[in-house]
Amino acid sequence: MTLLAPSGAVCRALLALGASAVVVACAAEPSPAQGPDRGLFGIAPGKVLIATRPPRDVRPLQITNTTRLTYDVRVFAAPLRQAADGGLTYDSSPRGRRLARRTVRLSAERYTMSPDSRRELRVRWLRAFPRQRVAPIGLVVRGVPRGLRPGTLSSDYRIVGTYLLRLPGGRRGGRFVGLTPEQGPRRTLMFTARVRNTGQVYDEPRDGRMRISDARGRTVVRARFKGDIILPGAERPFVVTTRKLLPAGRYSVTASMRFGASRTVQRITRRFRLVGPNRLPTTRLRVVDVEASGYIGEAARVSVRVRNTGNLRTAATVRTRLVPAPGGRRAARPADAQTATRTLTAGEEARVEFELGKLGDQDYDVDATALAGRRSFGTSTISITPRPERSLWERFKRFVSDHAVLIVALLALLVLAAIAEYTRRYRRRLRAQLAAASPDGGAATSRLDGRVDLNRATAEELAVLPGIGPTAAQRIVEDRDEYGRFTSLEELGRVEGFDAERVGALRDHASV
Repeated sequence: MTLLAPSGAVCRALLALGASAVVVACAAEPSPAQGPDRGLFGIAPGKVLIATRPPRDVRPLQITNTTRLTYDVRVFAAPLRQAADGGLTYDSSPRGRRLARRTVRLSAERYTMSPDSRRELRVRWLRAFPRQRVAPIGLVVRGVPRGLRPGTLSSDYRIVGTYLLRLPGGRRGGRFVGLTPEQGPRRTLMFTARVRNTGQVYDEPRDGRMRISDARGRTVVRARFKGDIILPGAERPFVVTTRKLLPAGRYSVTASMRFGASRTVQRITRRFRLVGPNRLPTTRLRVVDVEASGYIGEAARVSVRVRNTGNLRTAATVRTRLVPAPGGRRAARPADAQTATRTLTAGEEARVEFELGKLGDQDYDVDATALAGRRSFGTSTISITPRPERSLWERFKRFVSDHAVLIVALLALLVLAAIAEYTRRYRRRLRAQLAAASPDGGAATSRLDGRVDLNRATAEELAVLPGIGPTAAQRIVEDRDEYGRFTSLEELGRVEGFDAERVGALRDHASV
């Protein structure tokens, strides 16, 4: 593996770790005394796969410098790990470096590489990793050029060679652990098959294929995926992208492969649905805007605007947190959090209001997160500085604003109570006036025993009797005018609404 260092470029360290080798590429601007610098700084081979029994010397690493620069070179070994995206990364922690030193021994760890020179780094494999049959090791070669003007080098060269060492034999095997359709860019579909190495040695899938079928079982897309190294116990994704436009409908995708020594073809199938040409049903939310304010001694008022950017109706949960900002003058108290859920159709927005905590005289951070179930779609954070405490008049206006519904309800109850009291007093005055209008203090309309004469009393006089209001009194007068005088109290039963019980209640108050 070699590295080209073109002249006239500013050096930038770029770390890219793969199954073959890691290359960090950069170019250094030469000083005028050196002249044009066109050469190579690199290593070979980039990847070594060996099946043998330690202790044993393995293929040495060749370090080459054909540039016009002198390099201070440092070399160390580090264990390789499988990253989530499938690539290999090296563990440069002290614990990882100790494990690597117990696994391999290098002939040297520091070099000075003059221009147009080559050095051989001998490598001896001492043992496999504890309780494993493999020893994936990365040899990290770091080179720092000498003699450059200050500021012309932003970082050093770093190249990593991959040594995949294993004992002979060992169980080989693997299986599919997942197959997921995803929405790709520019109306493409991406299908990710995840494969786990269940064996004892590193291996890779062979003859990887993927097939998409429609609802009738007809194959509409065929594709292949290339295998790559998977460490024991690790997983690796293999992605197939299709640009063929598939109409809305139901489909199934099947991935197949061979893994290890077995000739058996392994398969995994997943069904999926398209809601439009190459459009998967997508749940996606976005926090559009967060606003927050508040006064010292009061709760912070937080407003969050969330949008459904997917194409499905979604129950969107908004979670907010109020936390004292780092470095505040006062001790930070525990965060205050609240959640609220709104159901949003595709493209719909909603604004959710919160009142959080009790603000002190310090700065705060407000976090707002949009979730659909347990899936989070990102967090938006803003900082707020509470305003000084409100005046008495502002507090009163705030109280009226916050309790407007309760205040209106209380005022309505007071109005109803006032109307009821006015009606009661009006009826009392009316009775007194009727009594005063009678020449004998009420005897003109009643017998000597004080009871009201139903044949002589007016509607107003009858209305004051117990159980008789203005409407019933008017019906008595209209009945009397139409059918004549009442000859007995029981004849009052011919008036609508007067049953025997109601007539009996009037015996001590009315007569004929």
